[in-house]
Amino acid sequence: MKLKLIAAGTALSLALVGCQAGDTDTNTDEGARGANENRVEQTRYENNQGDGMTGERNHQMIRDSEKNQNRNDIQDREDQSDTEYEVAEEAADRITDKINVIDGAYVLTTKNNAYVAANLDTDAGHREDSVTEDGELTEDVKKEISDIVQSVDNDIDDVYVSTNPDFFDLANNYATDLDDGRPVEGFFSQIGNMLERLFPQNR
Repeated sequence: MKLKLIAAGTALSLALVGCQAGDTDTNTDEGARGANENRVEQTRYENNQGDGMTGERNHQMIRDSEKNQNRNDIQDREDQSDTEYEVAEEAADRITDKINVIDGAYVLTTKNNAYVAANLDTDAGHREDSVTEDGELTEDVKKEISDIVQSVDNDIDDVYVSTNPDFFDLANNYATDLDDGRPVEGFFSQIGNMLERLFPQNR
């Protein structure tokens, strides 16, 4: 009888030890998983719009575009000032009054240049020492004309003078249409081409 009790007690002890071992393994696995879960970091997604990199890049692109547009507008205004010709009537009147060999004149000015279209007097006496054998004004007369134009407009740096009759007629038509309030944009390319032909050094 004692042997049976001892055997039963031994079996019970072994069973309890086995259960404790199983519980320990389970707890160990759960502990390992918990540790692993604590080591995993969640992936964060940041919004790059607004004040992020993409937003800054977009603002910079807009600013650069505005700067380029401003530069283009300034360049357009400068180009336009070089192709729109103003008629300087006061300078033309002074040239006609002071230069005997000139019967009539038109002075077209741009930003810093002036172009004088002069009509020579047919009186041979006035032409002496003022006109070359080729029918052009002498350098002394051109210098006198230049001084007159610059005395009227201090912003003029260079003065170009021609007695070409086609240039005189073109300047006359331009001044007439301008006075009458007619559109003169069509003259710009004509005058520009004429000036390039007469004054190639000014291209």
